[in-house]
Amino acid sequence: MSIVAEKVSVEFGGLRALEDVSIAVRPGRVEALIGPNGAGKSTLLNVLSGFVKPTGGKVYVGDLDLTRAGSHQRALNGIARSFQTPRFVPHMSVEENVLIGFFPRVGGRLLPPVVGTRRHRHEEEAIRDRTRALLEEFELTEVADTPAADVPLWRLRMLEIARAMALDPQYILLDEPAAGFDEQERDLLSRQIARLTEAGVGVLLVEHNFGLIKSVSSHVTVLAQGKFLADGDPAEIDSHPEVVEVYLGKEEH
Repeated sequence: MSIVAEKVSVEFGGLRALEDVSIAVRPGRVEALIGPNGAGKSTLLNVLSGFVKPTGGKVYVGDLDLTRAGSHQRALNGIARSFQTPRFVPHMSVEENVLIGFFPRVGGRLLPPVVGTRRHRHEEEAIRDRTRALLEEFELTEVADTPAADVPLWRLRMLEIARAMALDPQYILLDEPAAGFDEQERDLLSRQIARLTEAGVGVLLVEHNFGLIKSVSSHVTVLAQGKFLADGDPAEIDSHPEVVEVYLGKEEH
């Protein structure tokens, strides 16, 4: 079962941001999405995650048509995402920000009243345990009690991915997760992405750093001016004449 966008088009006030773009995200693999600024990459992620409704085309998860479904329904069907600018509650701790990720799964009951049912107490304990595991997995344990506003950018990006994983998703869409990272931080991100795919999660990675893309992805789709330009494995894309001309010649790779 895969996420499939089939001939998706998007218009904003007469401006066509995407035109007949197709892409598939498969379990346990990294699909990279690249292109110049303004190519429509984030718009496509917004379509796949339910934040933007397409004006044409379809979006499926397996045989389920989610074209008109909103972001909440996409989340319940196994699609999670991060954003170019990390989204977090500044005054809440890192741990509390990760806990927020469980809301869609528990119907907004997080956390139950002090005097709750046994089932609610077990549910809260399980969520707390899973939160601690995510904090450790994404190297956030030492800042778990720190207000999110006080941690560096790389930790905020790890926080976003950890919170997305609270949904126990089948697919995660990452929008420029390495922006502003140094080499050591990119290596950490690369290891985390590898762990996601090893667990069977399908990853769609929007990223400008082609070195990172080559190290983690199995397939690359290239957009330019809202249209499909090319696709193939990273080596093919690295030597594709049109891609080099419009994109790679200007980017870090």
